[in-house]
Amino acid sequence: MKETAARAAWWAAFLAGIALASWLDFGRGRDMHLAVLYLFPIGAVSWRFGRNAAVGSALAATASIALAKHLVEPAGGAVWHAATTGTFFEVFAWMLSYIRNSMEREREISRLKTAMLSLVSHEFGNSLAGMKICLELLKQGEDSGRVPGRSKLYESLESCRKDLTIVCSNFLNLARIESGSLELDLEAVDFRKLVREILDALAPMLSGHGIELDLGLESQNAVLRADPRALKLVLSNLIGNAVKFSPGKTPVTVSLRLEDGAALITVSDQGIGISPEDQALLFSGFFRASEVRRPGAGFGVGLQISQSLVEAHGSRLRVESVLGRGARFSFGLPLWRPAAS
Repeated sequence: MKETAARAAWWAAFLAGIALASWLDFGRGRDMHLAVLYLFPIGAVSWRFGRNAAVGSALAATASIALAKHLVEPAGGAVWHAATTGTFFEVFAWMLSYIRNSMEREREISRLKTAMLSLVSHEFGNSLAGMKICLELLKQGEDSGRVPGRSKLYESLESCRKDLTIVCSNFLNLARIESGSLELDLEAVDFRKLVREILDALAPMLSGHGIELDLGLESQNAVLRADPRALKLVLSNLIGNAVKFSPGKTPVTVSLRLEDGAALITVSDQGIGISPEDQALLFSGFFRASEVRRPGAGFGVGLQISQSLVEAHGSRLRVESVLGRGARFSFGLPLWRPAAS
């Protein structure tokens, strides 16, 4: 009932708009050539109700012009004028409704993709949690002396599990970002402690690389205002990428400097670097730089999600790189101030 009343109100407003346009166009006793005025009510109805309404509104506007033209200028070629103007109205209304339908399809596809990502990530996360428990139980009940090298296999399994956990977190956060349901829980974060936790979690991946934690004298005990889980995921992505795309035994540096009362966090490497062309697309999502388009190089969403999480903190992730000379990613975060918080 409400929908019918709303539709009737829309069409009443449309007819009033057409009447107003006709009065402005022909109210002075001659054709003022103001056909553009009819596009506003036609466009409103076309956008609101779709293609069939678009055709009907264009026909109604054409009939109104033909009648007004005939009354004002009986010998003025009302039929020909109405035919040409009506054709223009029809094309305009059809194009507008086509754009509307295309946008609706895109929104529906995006909604389905977000729902799928969320569902798969949750199920994937549950499986990984079960895998972690099973690995712990196996290691506790294992006699390491019976099968030489078995402890290394457990380390490899745990490394794979942690890699998959990061991937799962990335997709889950991507779904939250796209659905608008991402919420930050801002609190005091000890930067040094957080980085140490990340390095411990990524220890198997970091084998062969020297990770340098570079804190200036004034930054030794820096406490940030951030969501610890989001910040941990951002740094895990940046450090993981730096290690993944750098030659063995090359250092990766995580640094923090205080600038203008805020913290500037940087992750830099001496890896393959990123070309200027790829830098422009780096945060677009499902994109991998041309230098790393090989099997097993990842999905290309880590940096997009990292950028979104950093932006949610009111900052922006920036990249500086020269091809063949490594890359430097940086972003700023506010310091924790209990009184202000």
